[in-house]
Amino acid sequence: MKKRIVSLVLASILTVGTLAGCSGGETKGGDSQKAQSTEAESKDEAKSESNESSKSESKGEETADATGEMVLYSSQSLDWSEALVKEFMETTGIHVEIISASTGDLVARLGAEKDNPQADILWGGVADSYHAIPELLEEYVSPEREFIYEKYWDPNNKWHACDISPNVIIYNTKLVSEEDAPKSWDDLLDPKFKGQIAFVDPAKSSAAFGALMGAVFAKGKDDGKGYEYMGKLIENMDGKFSSGSSAIIKQVADGEHAVGITYEEGALRYIESGADMQLVYPEEGTNISAGGISIIKNAPNMDSAKQFVDFMLGKEAQTYLTTTNRRSSRIDVPAPEGLTPVEDIPAVDYDMDWVKEHKDEFNNTWKDFVTQ
Repeated sequence: MKKRIVSLVLASILTVGTLAGCSGGETKGGDSQKAQSTEAESKDEAKSESNESSKSESKGEETADATGEMVLYSSQSLDWSEALVKEFMETTGIHVEIISASTGDLVARLGAEKDNPQADILWGGVADSYHAIPELLEEYVSPEREFIYEKYWDPNNKWHACDISPNVIIYNTKLVSEEDAPKSWDDLLDPKFKGQIAFVDPAKSSAAFGALMGAVFAKGKDDGKGYEYMGKLIENMDGKFSSGSSAIIKQVADGEHAVGITYEEGALRYIESGADMQLVYPEEGTNISAGGISIIKNAPNMDSAKQFVDFMLGKEAQTYLTTTNRRSSRIDVPAPEGLTPVEDIPAVDYDMDWVKEHKDEFNNTWKDFVTQ
């Protein structure tokens, strides 16, 4: 399967062209893409691995009841995600229509359609976005759940961790030496970085929201010190803000800004392509967020949707993710070669219930600091 997915990626690159973007659509939250419909011929093909055979047998009635179609709301970049969707269609014979947009736009669409759902799956964006809308999501326990890092289980089984991504600080290596590069959240407050920090309004990007909320947790979410840090950071940004998550990385890579705050996968993609950029994990701790996937409440094609979730959480699809600089959410799939193991990255104890309760407070605090 992995070889076939890779060949499909090459074909997708030729057809998708400039639609590739990122944490675009977005990989972890960001810019909108044009709606796309993807189709592939179905193949009657038996799984070669015994675990896949037993999995198919265990589905039994569920597979028989599948409608043969599905609508996918996705904020993922088509340059890598389309190959997985095509593989799913070829493996199951289920046709998937992809509707691409930003996570925020898709969540708003779910709310508007809650009494008459028009899609079956929401895929893309960080778990915070899913945790905030449990009433719009269907409870489902995937047989793959036991292989997912327990830290990223939703106790209510409304969303599933499809990948995990640490937030990072990036810097342009032509503008900042390794010695002078920021190693911590506090280092970003250095006057030498004033007006040189690339970041986007967290209300416009789920990736930016998770990154800055991680900094607030690291500095103190309950004693006011986290918000105090936010104010100082905004002051050092000097009123300069990026248009989106993808723009942050590009601006640092192009030397428009010396440093930035972003998500690991997007930064790695630029570094791998030869950009003058490096990344660091803030030493006080960072948010390691889960990328979500969910079945939409009362999905019209429920059994097809369940099969899609199982496929995306399965070992073969998760192994493919690591070839795209993404970290698998499975405990039995190692990180991409050369990356720091997730267990060795300093992480904050990110409490999504606290985040949900304080989201408005957080956004209003940001606005107050920006308009001062």
